[in-house]
This record gives sequence, C-alpha cells and structure tokens, in this order.
Amino acid sequence: MQRPGNAGSWMSQPQALSRLASVTTDQLKENVMSNTFDAMRQALSEAADIQRAADMNSEHMAQMLRGRLRHVSAWTLSELKRELRDFNIHTGEWRDSK
Repeated sequence: MQRPGNAGSWMSQPQALSRLASVTTDQLKENVMSNTFDAMRQALSEAADIQRAADMNSEHMAQMLRGRLRHVSAWTLSELKRELRDFNIHTGEWRDSK
C-alpha cells in the first residue's frame, strides 16, 4: 500500500507490523539482558554490603552466641572449632592461614 506523494516509502500494514514486532523483540531482548546484568550487579553489591555489615558486627554476634551454642548444629560447631584452631588464646593472635 503506497500513499500519494511518498511513493515507495510506505509498506503494507502486515509488513509494518512484522517490522515493528521484530524491532520490539530485539529491544526486549536487549532490555532483558541489560536488566539481568544490572540485577546481578546490584545483587553482588548488596551481598558485599551484607558481608561488610557482618564484619562490623561480628563482635556483637559472637557475644550473642555465648551460652547458646547447644542450639547450633554439629556441623556448624565443627566448622567454628576448626577455625578457632588458628587462634592462640595466650597471645590473642591468629596464626597465618596456609
């Protein structure tokens, strides 16, 4: 279908819809990719923030555990004990990890 005055510049309605659909699909794919990577970057940033907060509050968390270790799983206790082997109670220093 052509309009007078714009010969050759108009395409049929099915062609126009097809072209619009392909452009929209490509844009959606690009947006999804961008949104996925943005979401992943944001999740990693939030995870790093949580780790920093845990590091800053580790003393308070350890104090809260005192007297409550009987409620902790055996696996977690064994992991804690394994990590504490590197701590020298007499010097108050941690041994270098290998």
